[in-house]
Amino acid sequence: MCIFTNKIIYTECIMEYFNQYIFIKTNNETNKPRTALHSFQYFIQNSRIELISDSSAFGIVFKCMFQKKENKSPYFYINSQGELSNVKTIAIKLLLLCDYNYTINNDEPEQNTRLSWDYIDKTNKKGIKLYEKRDAFMNEIQMLLDVSEKGIYALNRNTPISLYSRIYSHTSAQYKLLEYILHRNCADKISRNSISQITSTFRNVQQKYNTNIYFGVAAMEYIESDYIVYCDIIKPIIFDEIKVIPGNENIHKYDSINLSKYSKRLRWMYNTTRYELLRLAIDTGYSQGDYHTENLLVNEKKRLTMIIDFGKGKEIIDNRDNIDLWMKIKKSNSDEESLQYLRDILLNIFETTFVENEKNSAEYKWLKNIDMEDYRIILFIHQLRELYTEKKTTKVFDMYFESRSEYVFNGYIYIDDKPFTQVEKYRYYFCKIPMRMLMRLF
Repeated sequence: MCIFTNKIIYTECIMEYFNQYIFIKTNNETNKPRTALHSFQYFIQNSRIELISDSSAFGIVFKCMFQKKENKSPYFYINSQGELSNVKTIAIKLLLLCDYNYTINNDEPEQNTRLSWDYIDKTNKKGIKLYEKRDAFMNEIQMLLDVSEKGIYALNRNTPISLYSRIYSHTSAQYKLLEYILHRNCADKISRNSISQITSTFRNVQQKYNTNIYFGVAAMEYIESDYIVYCDIIKPIIFDEIKVIPGNENIHKYDSINLSKYSKRLRWMYNTTRYELLRLAIDTGYSQGDYHTENLLVNEKKRLTMIIDFGKGKEIIDNRDNIDLWMKIKKSNSDEESLQYLRDILLNIFETTFVENEKNSAEYKWLKNIDMEDYRIILFIHQLRELYTEKKTTKVFDMYFESRSEYVFNGYIYIDDKPFTQVEKYRYYFCKIPMRMLMRLF
């Protein structure tokens, strides 16, 4: 396949793809329809739970692999061609929350003054996790839901879909059931160690601080393994090779224009990711705001980047200007003019999060530093997106699309502090007793 952009011809081998959307099965798809809560509970009760990542300052992320026959899964995928398939894996994020995100009587929320708990990571390195502010967690979930909905509406989804979220207090019966399932279904020792640390901290910490402590859970779509975290998007692995070339002594490791001309692959990865962040802004009005490598998952074959973790996400001020500039790019006959419009949009996204003189802004200058070749690649990726996704749907997809509110988590988050009834308490403790111990009673 060839696409012409002025005098540049791209003949990259790019797989045809169709965006997928994950929904909860209703009585249209199964004889046992479930709510968002019951779908989540049923899925993890019948899953093996394995640690994915514990590098975040706040949360720990696991994947849940469904162990029953896949047609028993409470979730299904549908793509823009109307093809349906069962969901076999989801992701869950666990974190501890508090009413205040820094120590009492301290108005400066610096990291070294914020409430924290001790954590030993999967490499056996000692460190800490921070307590997330309860309201910040709720805002993140609402933002992710809003982004997913607007992305689906634009037929250009590039973020995971939220399936369920809840905040639990110490008295919550549902939390006790969740804790039991998490421990019981651990896939390995490393996963069990992470779960034990966060649950034991939650169990013992309540009286330590003058603030309520909560257990937060967010279940979301699992991004499949063909999306790979590449450290050379932002911190290029080719940098050492480039640095030794005569004349490159002053090249900075975050300077995308100077670095990318030495690596075609690196340039494509930069621009695939720039395009998704640009479309995130145009389609939803948000900037993800935390552009480190574990949050930008690149699928090189399909020219896609999935953007995860909206803990630092922000709504872009005056996003209407970005939309207007994007429309000008699509109508313009001048590459030079369009390049400047594109620079303006990317600068607006950058400045939503960073100030130019911030120390850590240097690492993310790749977002806005582009040249003409970058512009043409971004335009090419957009043409592919329109050709394969945004211009193609089927009647089956349109039917689900029009009634999608019936199939998605409504995003209502509340603090669950409801204790067991007496009957539920007996059932709970009975289920926790291993069968070999029950046999000894008879």
